[in-house]
Amino acid sequence: MLSNVNPNRELRVFIDIKDYSVYKNELILKSEEQDHERYAWKKVNTQGEKCGAIYDHQSYEYRKINGKLFPYYSFRRFDFRCYDLTRESISSQASFSTELLVNHVATQNISKSSLDKLKKKKGLINRREPYDSTYWKHFNDIKDISAKKGLNTLSIDPNITTGSKEKVDVASTNILRTLRIGNHATYEFSRADSLYGALSPLYQCFDVGHYQLDIEVDPEQERVKGTSTITFKMNEPSSSIRLDLFEYLTINKIQFKDKELTYERDLDAVYVQFDRMLQQDSIYSVAIDYEGRPLDIDFDIWAGAFMWQTDDRDQPFIQSLCQGYGAKGWWPTKNHLSDEPDSASVNVTVPKELFAISNGVLNQIDTTSYGKVTYHWSVSNPINNYDIAVHIGQYSKTDQEYLSRNGERLAIEYFYLKQDKALAEDKVKMVPKMLEVYEDFFGPYPFIYDGFKLVQSPYPMEHQSCVAIGQYFDEQLILHEAAHEWWGNSVSIKDNADIWINEAFATYAESLFIEKTLGFDLGQEYLNAQKSIIHNDHPIIGITGVNHFHYRIEDKYFKGALVLNTLRHLVANDKMWFSTLRNIQSDFRHSFIDTDTLLSYLNNSLGKDYSVFFDQYLRTTDIPILAVKKEDQGYKFKWENTSEDFSIAMKWGAASLHPTVQWQTTTLDLDDVNGIKELESKYLIKVSLR
Repeated sequence: MLSNVNPNRELRVFIDIKDYSVYKNELILKSEEQDHERYAWKKVNTQGEKCGAIYDHQSYEYRKINGKLFPYYSFRRFDFRCYDLTRESISSQASFSTELLVNHVATQNISKSSLDKLKKKKGLINRREPYDSTYWKHFNDIKDISAKKGLNTLSIDPNITTGSKEKVDVASTNILRTLRIGNHATYEFSRADSLYGALSPLYQCFDVGHYQLDIEVDPEQERVKGTSTITFKMNEPSSSIRLDLFEYLTINKIQFKDKELTYERDLDAVYVQFDRMLQQDSIYSVAIDYEGRPLDIDFDIWAGAFMWQTDDRDQPFIQSLCQGYGAKGWWPTKNHLSDEPDSASVNVTVPKELFAISNGVLNQIDTTSYGKVTYHWSVSNPINNYDIAVHIGQYSKTDQEYLSRNGERLAIEYFYLKQDKALAEDKVKMVPKMLEVYEDFFGPYPFIYDGFKLVQSPYPMEHQSCVAIGQYFDEQLILHEAAHEWWGNSVSIKDNADIWINEAFATYAESLFIEKTLGFDLGQEYLNAQKSIIHNDHPIIGITGVNHFHYRIEDKYFKGALVLNTLRHLVANDKMWFSTLRNIQSDFRHSFIDTDTLLSYLNNSLGKDYSVFFDQYLRTTDIPILAVKKEDQGYKFKWENTSEDFSIAMKWGAASLHPTVQWQTTTLDLDDVNGIKELESKYLIKVSLR
């Protein structure tokens, strides 16, 4: 047995010395009930409570059968507490205990259930977790422990090319190979990455003005069929343009002025050839008829397009979800972030017992002669194509109105599954206050004429004007996804390398709501609780031109928000700081921003060059360490783990510290040098007492 023990954490690993296989491992975490700083898995919620485990004991055992390891026994006991940081007392508590004993393992003559049968039984979906097609495909596979033998997955020839008339309908599995994308976690980019991320000449020659998507969704067959009509203006003359569609969705035809056009496909790229030269500044339209099964979601690498789930009454509960991979995963589009249409319309046909929600305003509902219903939605503002969405289920809704600071009236709609009305109406009570807080910090709601909808959904996502907030109307998700209406939807990015801007500001917005409603200290505590989940395995800024998205991106949220909070404290002028945030929203409203533009804007607006600060936090994974040493004359300070020119001034009480990478002596009267650790609560740094 190997064991690592400290008073609050113990890890045990049991090894068979005959072949060095691990046959048991245990993890024990514990803290005192009132010691909320040492809770395991702790997080501050929107009520100002720090919640986590005071005791968590996990044990997993394995047995060998025919030379392979199989799960044999698992155990977990979990004691959970929520500590109210305002009242300084335990506000709620719970305990959980589970045991699983495997008493038989079959290794031969395994009969596999079909994918459809497994899905209809729901399995993990019963727990309202995202449906994972890859997991269920290999649910009964026997996995060899030998490193030389990998999981037997569907093999798709990477050299295959899809011709203009070829019809291929393949359910997505082993998605890295299916999409031919590289390993973004290790900065290995493929030809597909460049194809999907670069702004090529046939992208740049035209600008999309309007999308009209007419789509029929078949929940039973998990297929879509429809027409995408794209109206565009030529930026320069060309006889060809590039559009995009997931390569395993079938294009039936592309029409231009009642004529069928020829085209070629290269992975997801669709090169459309016209029979004439399209003239600069002229406006044209093409219509693409298509059908097939959209790309499944793979949450490990954040790629996909559709989630086919059922709710807890076994009714269809469906959502498009395509950030990162793009709308091309389920409909024909110009799949580059740099081109947002000025408007859009989405007409969705579904079985008559279902309701289909999309962006903007519902203009009309038509019942067809064959037992289906079409919902006609329209958007009057620029919109990211990944934000154009459909949500399908047995929905009911509640209406509300918000009166903005400038006197404009905003129509609010809450869509929820019929059985979840009580849950929804309780959870959304905070929405008017949220809109008020965000308006105060960021300016008016940016899509007033398209309304504001919150939609219960399999998964949360910032779909513009129809914000998907997950299955439980979680307050944190409502705060985060709604904040994207300002950060990401109104002020948008042109390349996923800059996705940190969207996620950092939206996460930071959560803390501002807490600060406004529960006080400054709890807003800071809410942010600081996220430090424990920063990975620091990738710089926040990504690589341009390769659609750098498909990897773990949590630091863009949590580290990004803490960087913004650090900058706020460095500025030490809230009037200037929040005025700058509002000005970003007004100056880039319904437009684009990138990292260089944002950083230049911040430097100019805040009246100081923070370039060295930004380079340290955004372009490296190194967290600055403030080394502190006691001496007879006072204390010495210096920065470590930084660039040579790193130097920021910090406030500590009435004093100002301005360390550099060289030791400096200060005569500050510090009664307790340990108190300087409090700087970690304002700045994203580590204080090291020497």
